[in-house]
Formats: sequence, C-alpha cells, structure tokens
Amino acid sequence: MHAYKNTTVITKKESQKGNRSWFTFQFWCGMIAYMICSGFVSNFRLCLKLMQSWNQEPFLDHRQESLLESDWTSERERETETERERERKEAIMVIAALPFDKRHVVSLWSELECFVGSASHVVISSAYWAMPIIESILLEARKNIPKFANIKIEARYFDNQRYDVGLWCDALQGLYSYNKYGYFMILNDSIFALREFDGILDALRSPNNFSFVSLNGNENDKRAPFWLESVFRGFDELGLSIFLKNSCVPQDDESFCRNKIPVKRKRCIVEHHEIDLVGQFPDDANATGLYNGKVPDHMSKGRFPTWTGNVPYWREVLVKKQQFPAAKVKEFQMVASVEDQIISNCTRYLNRTFVDDIAFTYNSASLPR
Repeated sequence: MHAYKNTTVITKKESQKGNRSWFTFQFWCGMIAYMICSGFVSNFRLCLKLMQSWNQEPFLDHRQESLLESDWTSERERETETERERERKEAIMVIAALPFDKRHVVSLWSELECFVGSASHVVISSAYWAMPIIESILLEARKNIPKFANIKIEARYFDNQRYDVGLWCDALQGLYSYNKYGYFMILNDSIFALREFDGILDALRSPNNFSFVSLNGNENDKRAPFWLESVFRGFDELGLSIFLKNSCVPQDDESFCRNKIPVKRKRCIVEHHEIDLVGQFPDDANATGLYNGKVPDHMSKGRFPTWTGNVPYWREVLVKKQQFPAAKVKEFQMVASVEDQIISNCTRYLNRTFVDDIAFTYNSASLPR
C-alpha cells in the first residue's frame, strides 16, 4: 500500500511491457525449435510436440501480427489519454497558517515560493486574529513572487477551534465547487521549504493511481504498522472524500479529545486525524509516503524516533542523501534563524524589512482549548 521515494513501484504500464517481452521470448524459442526440427529431425510429429512444449505457434501470419500491433497501439493511446487527463486536472493547495512570530511568517513565505509547484489556486486558512498579518503577506507575495502573476492566491479566516485539521476542513468545505479540482494539497506552516518541490502532485498525477500521498511515511507506531504524517499531504478526489469523512467533524467530536489533559490531547488528536487516516483507505486506493520518516534503530537511541525531532537523521540521511525538501520550524538545529543559508533558495523574493516591521500580537483566547 506504500512505497518510499527510492523504492521501485511497478506500474500497470510496466507490467504490460513485461508481458510483451515474455511473448517475444516465447515466439523466438518456438522459431528456433522449428528450425532445429526442420533441419535435423524427419519425424514431423516429434517436431510439433517439441514446439508445443513452449505453448507457442512457430509463426504468426501478417494479419495476426497486425492485430497484435493494433491492440498494443490502442492500449498505449488509451494510457496516453489517461495521462493527459490527469495532467489537465487542476490542483488546489490549502495552507493552515498561524503567524505567531518571524519563523512562522518566513516558513509560510518559503512554502509559497517553493511548494506551490503546479497548483493553480492557493488558499491560506487562518484565524481571525491573524488577518492583518496574513493580508500583508498576501500583498507582498502577489507583488514579489513571480508565479502569483498566474496563480490565484487568497486567504480565508475562521474561529480555529479544531486545530490545523479544522483550518483545512473549513477552507476545503468552503470551496465554491469541487468539480474544478482533481487534486488537493494540505500543509501547515510548521516546516520551512528548502528547495523547489512538486513531488506530491507528481505522485498523484503518476500512473500509480495514488489517492493519498504524504511527504513522509512512518512505521511501527504502537497504533498502526504504517501511517502517513500530516505535515504535507495530497489527495485525489477519492482521497479527499475519505479525508473529509474522517476528519471534518464538529468541534465537540471525541476525536478532538476535549476530555484529555493538554499534555495527552495532542497525541490523541494525532492518533485519529493522522495515524488512523491511512487505515480508512480501501486496498485498491494506493497511499504512499515519499520519504521515510522513521529513524533507523542505530540513530534513534536516546533521540526522537521520527525525523521531526531527530536532527542527525534529518541532516545526514534525508537532506544530504535524498535531497529532502523541508525542515521543522521548531528545530533551531535545523534552521538556526530566518537568515539561515539553508532556506535561502526559498526566500529569494522575501523583503526582510517587511518581516521586521510586523507587529506580532494574537488573541490566545482564539486558540483551540
């Protein structure tokens, strides 16, 4: 049901190519047997028996060859048209953002520069208290980031009583029409973008027919053998419908764990809205993580078991070896400051004076409790 970035996924198309190669092998084996039999064996029945051991006629007439070639061409044309249809479907990105400080403003900016990719519409979903800051970021982005000359970007504001999942749900459920979009990306401002990255959409549009794609997969949680992290995810139409049913529930739903003390509430919410989500997908709806978020045993001793809190694994394996595109905002050992060189590729158009002039005030009463 899942495959990481460096794992080969055999697609339907590759499988068909393999079948045709096997047919060619059988055909030539039959031809060789026919020639051997014709030259050295006089008994025709023995020759026929040998050829039939390959379960293949010794030759095909021109009409059969033409029909096979026609079937192969038609199948390829159908696959090509399906690929074109996938590419034609528009994509929307929803970013849950709460600009508490400079790091969160810059993380949001870096995502706008480097993670939008081939999406045609971006919605920043935030709380009412953040409206002045978010609106100023929108003005700067439209003015300074070239791609937004052709990509629609807007913000929507809500009560924010259901954490990030509520901001995603409010924005998605407020769309004027789902029919316009074939792909839906959701992320939050808890990560810095390190480089241009369109991998989520690339995977959704691939012939693998993924319905659910996450930046990171994870393994061996006590609750599930495999799950997909929530920091950056994408869905096709089927995947979105499953996400909406699982997570877009009223704020008094038990999945928001109001009966838990704060220290246990976050884990409870993660279990339902993150770890359990992949289990809601049917077997024929593929779900995948592009990078392995699970830290190997030899690097996890005494440290956090996932990439989000394990700096050595993030730096040495994900970034250096696999060109991982993100860093956690809360980890100062990943990104020391908003001037850190590691995020420079995704802050090229950022006006530093603009960030310095922001007055960071927010109403703590508007945060989920």
